[in-house]
Amino acid sequence: MNGILGGGSWRAHLGTVGLVTLITVLIWIWAAGETAEVRNFEARVDLRPTDPQRMRVSPDRVEGNVRIVARGSTRALGRFQDLLAEGPIDLVAGVGGMPSAEGVSPVNLASVLADLPTVRNTGVSLEQVDPLSIEVRIDPLESLGLRVVAELPPGLLQLDGDLQVEPPEAFARLPAALRRETSTLTVLAVPDRRQLEQLEPGTHTLTVALQFPPGLAAVARGAAIDPPTVQISFTSRSRTATTTLASVPVQVAGISGELQRHTVAVQDEFLREVVLSGPPEAIARIDAGQARIVAFVHLDSRDLDRRIETKRVSLWMLPKGVSVQRVGDHEGSDPEVRLSIAPGATTPEPGQLPAALGADSRTTDPRPADPRAAEVGGGEPTPGSTPRPAAARRVD
Repeated sequence: MNGILGGGSWRAHLGTVGLVTLITVLIWIWAAGETAEVRNFEARVDLRPTDPQRMRVSPDRVEGNVRIVARGSTRALGRFQDLLAEGPIDLVAGVGGMPSAEGVSPVNLASVLADLPTVRNTGVSLEQVDPLSIEVRIDPLESLGLRVVAELPPGLLQLDGDLQVEPPEAFARLPAALRRETSTLTVLAVPDRRQLEQLEPGTHTLTVALQFPPGLAAVARGAAIDPPTVQISFTSRSRTATTTLASVPVQVAGISGELQRHTVAVQDEFLREVVLSGPPEAIARIDAGQARIVAFVHLDSRDLDRRIETKRVSLWMLPKGVSVQRVGDHEGSDPEVRLSIAPGATTPEPGQLPAALGADSRTTDPRPADPRAAEVGGGEPTPGSTPRPAAARRVD
């Protein structure tokens, strides 16, 4: 026994056993790494032109993710997975089986992907690719002239003369086929509505960004427009006019049955110095006495039962687009009106409006209402609380 283990031979024996074990483990690990297996992957595949200024590829990516079944060793499959994790796989027109000629061509996606150097270098083989093939369209691009069309929101401004645009033409690199399909291509200059609303009457020059019209935007697909902006110049007239009525009659509105059970008298039968603004055409009609202006105080059953003594104006009979700016010293359209309410019905005097339509119009004010407010004309038809001689607009 001592002879066998003597002289340090047992240490050499243990070293040999350890070395053999280590070599065995390494061989097993290498063999496991080289064992072929199959694994499923998904990849995004983009399609790109060789020169974006001269060519367009459609579509610019394969719809959805491409499903790939790859075979290879564990190491090869790991390298392939790392490749896909770096980002989309790019297929470039005219490279590795991708077409470069104008028009539509079929592309065998499995073949093109398998021939990519980046895929070959991983060491995998592609067993299956879905979709197997796609259609690719190649369009050569040209710099095409585009006539600039300036557009203003309808009805927002009244102009003296025409819009001036500088420069009148822009350019963009678009499919050359567009030149053959239409002789006139346009691009739009549309000012921001909020900016226009803040302009005072007068001459203005605005810098406006150019954009493709809807019919061309899909084809242009984000192509750059040169120049990106233009200058548009115009002279605008006032969008609104104002007028002041010396007096406007006040009437009561409410539920007919409730009003008929009470005697309602308006102490402030006329509102004085009523300032109106609106479209010039509507203001001109008011000044000519062709539109009736009336202020209404709306009373509900609680107001009548409590016999309130004041109530704010809440309805106006006004032409469309016209608004009340001020009543005497009161800014706004809702001044307070003094009232007198008593129980019991009254019979309207000759020429007086029934209670459902207006107040007891027995007036103590010797001054007549402004004839422009008294003339019968069309107000704006809007829903109201009760029937009235013409429509009224509620003050919000």
